[in-house]
Amino acid sequence: MLKLKNKILFFSFLLIITVLIHVSLIFILKWFVAKHYIFDTIRYYAGFDLSFIFLLGFIVGPFFEELAFRLPLKKNLWYFEISGFIIFFALAYIIFYSLLISFIVGSIFSLSIFLFYKKALQLRKKVGFYYDKYYNAICISSILLFTTSHLPFRIDFSEILFLIPILSGAIAITIIRLKYNFWYGFLFHILLNTCLKICWFFFPTIFEIPI
Repeated sequence: MLKLKNKILFFSFLLIITVLIHVSLIFILKWFVAKHYIFDTIRYYAGFDLSFIFLLGFIVGPFFEELAFRLPLKKNLWYFEISGFIIFFALAYIIFYSLLISFIVGSIFSLSIFLFYKKALQLRKKVGFYYDKYYNAICISSILLFTTSHLPFRIDFSEILFLIPILSGAIAITIIRLKYNFWYGFLFHILLNTCLKICWFFFPTIFEIPI
């Protein structure tokens, strides 16, 4: 019972701190870097649309982001298979705008990971050794990939700085994922988005974001 209580306290504390950091950074960047910006990810937090599609996206979006960027933070071949498929499926879809081509590209990459792993086992190469050796680099790459995936297609230099608040969220979610498990990270992601949505809803004039 005490262990669960400590887990809830840490989870809640990190969530509150992350929201405060995120909002504070946006406030600073908004007033000292860019008075007007079109950063789609930030604007996404403004307002509530309680439609089924919106609510579905609010849950499905974080779920697939967690699968893509933080599932492989625990050593498992299938985790890399799933993550690789989602990432390359998304990249192919952005480029070709075709579900069929995206599925083929994602499948090819996943198969490549599987074949590489099998070949390494045949050569008696300890894949897990390299995973452990470069684990910190894997975690950092996960954080950076998640952050940059939130870039819109058309931005100016000042708007790139608005990735910093998202970076703070990526770090917090990764901490939860590593300390507990995938599902806690997923829950933290949803609650973080919800808290930010509430902040933008109650303080739209401060941040000059229409709702």
